[in-house]
Amino acid sequence: FSPNGDGINDQFKIPGVGFYIYELLIYNRWGQLIYRSEEQEEGWDGRTMNGQPCQIDVYVYKLSFQGLGLAPAQKIGTIALIR
Repeated sequence: FSPNGDGINDQFKIPGVGFYIYELLIYNRWGQLIYRSEEQEEGWDGRTMNGQPCQIDVYVYKLSFQGLGLAPAQKIGTIALIR
């Protein structure tokens, strides 16, 4: 994704509907947690939790979620941040 303020692909969001448990974690290449959200509508804007812009790099995301009638699940992947 490219959080450069042009209005195109400025946030990293994971689509889905009806989750009552949702947690998105973003880690840098050294395993440091740089972003955390429990709000599905909130996307990562390429900044750390204290508002500092992240550098161009590949980041690891971990999504934990559960929806009505579903077992708890996790997804882990990578996301490339470019500007």
